[in-house]
Amino acid sequence: MRMSENPKNGGLADLTEVFRHYLSMADTWTVDQHSRYEIELRRRGLPSVSAMMARTPKSHLKILERGRAANDNEYYFVRGLLADADFPLSKTERIELTRIESEFENRSRQRSNPTDPGAN
Repeated sequence: MRMSENPKNGGLADLTEVFRHYLSMADTWTVDQHSRYEIELRRRGLPSVSAMMARTPKSHLKILERGRAANDNEYYFVRGLLADADFPLSKTERIELTRIESEFENRSRQRSNPTDPGAN
């Protein structure tokens, strides 16, 4: 999906559609694709997807309370929060989210290479 040249003129419905599309495709994208999309949103003066997700009722607090990212979308959300210098995280939250990010990456590596001794 390509964003229109001036999404600000498209109104909330267009932004909502872009956001829904992003989330539906997020599980199939690489880290580089996520990063490029976030950069493009910022370039156009729009909030990052991480910032939009964070505006939902305390999404990061639910992840922190659970102590792990439940799926790829939550993992990319955590990555986005950690990369967003403007998002207000306490030092403790930042440390815990970094741990959650690392553990998710390790679990993903173990699932993709179950016999690889270096994956443990």
